[in-house]
Amino acid sequence: MVRYTVCFYCTREYTGEGKISRRDNKTEICGVCAEFEALCELFIQNIQQPTETALETFYQILSIV
Repeated sequence: MVRYTVCFYCTREYTGEGKISRRDNKTEICGVCAEFEALCELFIQNIQQPTETALETFYQILSIV
């Protein structure tokens, strides 16, 4: 039997292991939302002096999602 869980942020159902949110370190979220949080953190860290590599990585990952 497959166990479905609903993501707290996007409210989509997912299977498998959930990820812990970086926002509060306790809320379980889906892998897509976890990747989005990581990308946002990466983008914010590089907003002052964005490197070309960081921007390319950001756009590549967004095209996958």
